Amino acid sequence: MESRDWWIFFGAGRENAGVTKKDKGFRDRATVQSVDRSLDILEALAAVRDEVGILDLSKRVSLRASTVHRLLATLVLRGYARQNNPTGRYSLGPRALQLGRAYHDRSDLRAEAHPFLQRLMEASGETTNLSILDHAEAVYVDQVQSPHVVRMFAEIGRRVPLHSTGCGKVFLAYLTPAERTRLLTDNGLPADTRYTITTAEGLARELAEIRRRGYAVDNQEHDEGVRCIAAPARDHTGEVVAAISLSGPTTRMAKERLTELGKLVTTICSQLSATLGYTETT
Repeated sequence: MESRDWWIFFGAGRENAGVTKKDKGFRDRATVQSVDRSLDILEALAAVRDEVGILDLSKRVSLRASTVHRLLATLVLRGYARQNNPTGRYSLGPRALQLGRAYHDRSDLRAEAHPFLQRLMEASGETTNLSILDHAEAVYVDQVQSPHVVRMFAEIGRRVPLHSTGCGKVFLAYLTPAERTRLLTDNGLPADTRYTITTAEGLARELAEIRRRGYAVDNQEHDEGVRCIAAPARDHTGEVVAAISLSGPTTRMAKERLTELGKLVTTICSQLSATLGYTETT
């Protein structure tokens, strides 16, 4: 298992692992401060993917350097962080890998979905991904890569925004109006590319179209030169528990193929949903 596997557990892949006032307001209502701060440190260590010094780490988690140093001492002692003695800098420790592996191995959803990812990749020739919703982001938890030399690759554990990705728009489309409004109000609609939908009205029309046709299209909205198609997977309660997507360069995923690929993705997701116990109602 590669070291990236622990990122699933610790939420690496965020471009900014800093703690916002919004995050603190939510956490203060139901968390133990020392545990919360320790987890912030672990997430920040995972996000940098390299060794980091105390001052840099303290800025990332918005804590005093003395507090970070004290918490790191316990994390190092327990093996969740380690210190490079010559440089004094820190990185994730081996116990973090063990936790990531435990999550990875025990994920029933991932195990159920993987054969469908493989089937979709073989039918489309493009990279396929399984993602879940985690707070205000989508997280990639499994992938089957395309055999093409030029292919899309997203690290397992990578977190992506909801409004500019295929999987993210799937989750937004099937949230309750109140949940959707809260997430969009908190996070806004920043432009990732010149194609990103950045207005509430435009996104509302897009989400309605997703619900109508059953799949979402990311038309170079997150990465220029890349298109993505995603559809929802439901469990026995009817809840959308995951999204399956396929991604490829615009040179292969031409606009003329999108309807065909959209039907392919929705068919695969319907099959996975049936495996998870979902029964479609008319």
